[in-house]
Amino acid sequence: MSRLIQYLRMPWLVLPLVVLLGVVAFGPGQSTIGVTDRDEARFAQASKQMAISGDLIDIRFQDGTRYKKPVGIYWLQSTTANLFEKDQIWSYRIVSFSAAVLAGLALYWALLPLTGAQAAGPAALMMPGLFILNIEARLAKTDATLLLVIILTMGALARIWMRTPSGWWTRAIFWVGLSAGVLIKGPIIFGPVLCSILWLCATKREWRWLGDLSPMKGGLAFLALTLPWFIAITIKSDWAFWGASLGEDFSAKIASGQEEHGAFPGTYILTGLLTLWPWTVLVPAAAVFAFKNRAERNIAFLIGWLVPFWLVLELVPTKLLHYTLPVYPALIALAALALVTFSARAIGWLGIGIWVLGAALIAVIGIGLPIMAESAQSLLFIATFIVAGGIGFWVFTRRKTLAPELLVTALTVSAVVMHIGLLSGMLAKMRLVFPSESMRWAIAQHRCEGRSLAIAGYHEPSAVFNLGTGLKKLDHDAAWNALSTGAIELAWIDASKLPPVADAIEVRGFNYNEGREVLMRLYAAPDQPVNAIEGCK
Repeated sequence: MSRLIQYLRMPWLVLPLVVLLGVVAFGPGQSTIGVTDRDEARFAQASKQMAISGDLIDIRFQDGTRYKKPVGIYWLQSTTANLFEKDQIWSYRIVSFSAAVLAGLALYWALLPLTGAQAAGPAALMMPGLFILNIEARLAKTDATLLLVIILTMGALARIWMRTPSGWWTRAIFWVGLSAGVLIKGPIIFGPVLCSILWLCATKREWRWLGDLSPMKGGLAFLALTLPWFIAITIKSDWAFWGASLGEDFSAKIASGQEEHGAFPGTYILTGLLTLWPWTVLVPAAAVFAFKNRAERNIAFLIGWLVPFWLVLELVPTKLLHYTLPVYPALIALAALALVTFSARAIGWLGIGIWVLGAALIAVIGIGLPIMAESAQSLLFIATFIVAGGIGFWVFTRRKTLAPELLVTALTVSAVVMHIGLLSGMLAKMRLVFPSESMRWAIAQHRCEGRSLAIAGYHEPSAVFNLGTGLKKLDHDAAWNALSTGAIELAWIDASKLPPVADAIEVRGFNYNEGREVLMRLYAAPDQPVNAIEGCK
């Protein structure tokens, strides 16, 4: 055991273990979980169209524009789509998967000047177990990639703050990271970076260290990396990009709860019981450690990374579970330091209680969602829940004798096991919540591919990704008219209020965005459903 602990403290073993745990944690479900609505489907579809068209400037969703976010994520996803399968969602999720795996390695590097290798190793090992990162790693969106960029940018900033001997490459990582963050998700990256800088300057009354960032040269490099595309899209869209991205999307999030995602201040403290799990077990110790050592230069940096931007997020009306992800690395770092410093005392009864509460929430999700969606229970999730709980119980009973590296590895394994059961087991089996996947499968099974297609009564973006860019989204009357005139050859019609038809090609599902059941039936003409026995041929 002592030799194993010694090995776990060596970078040449810790870093490959971080990668291995990341691959095992984030890999299952990449190809089996259906395309989720609405953001992932929109990102993936726009990236698909970019991959097909080769237009690296404009961002399109069918015949319309997609100007809510800059182009960075579409460049990455369209590249992987061209390398692999344009019609498969896993090709677009590769970007988030890779970023999530690399985030653990990046955190180890970022924390070396702040915590030293003794705490950087356990912190890196925590990343594959983080609940919210396990979700984002399986979605073709911006957030896992942005997290990686933020960790690298903050790691460079930490080296400047800690006066760690470093060359031009540290400043290059900072400014390139800042540029990449802006191209991926606009001004969001300025949140944690500027909040940290302002916090440190205000609390430590130091400003001169900012000169080590080479703001003049770095600022010019930042402009050189970001301005070309922003100028190009401004010209191509005739300024429409700015109205959609800043005027509609960004300002709407700040001014009110966008798309009914508003919540009260303090919401993230409650949702953290789930999103930060299983490392909620170390939150009380991390808070005590941070308060006691707040005057230390390294702890001040981590507090500056964590607290100010968290407060900003709590005050912003729009709230989504993943918004706090950029500050979780700082909280994980404080947790790792507390674990190394306090040893067994870092896991007290309060932390265990919070851990149990988070596990209970996951159990409610894993068992409750199939009931709500009228889907079969996932025996894989139930089995992994039992295994994860057993590992957690073993860790808590032996925490006084376990080294921090072994304790963290065991809890990470328990979390990874549970997440695989929840996301790859339970969610992948819930076919009812992915009706457009079933529609695509039905069309292929009955040899109906290649025909012009419309849909009425289910207009979620996933339908466009699964059924084709040329999909016509119509109301019922327009769909009947298009079928009767021959403008389209086939139409999926919401038949939940229509009389039953024997042997028709039908798909049952649940629209979770609207909270209603759907029954989609394939028609070749008004009142003429496609026969499931004969198919299209």
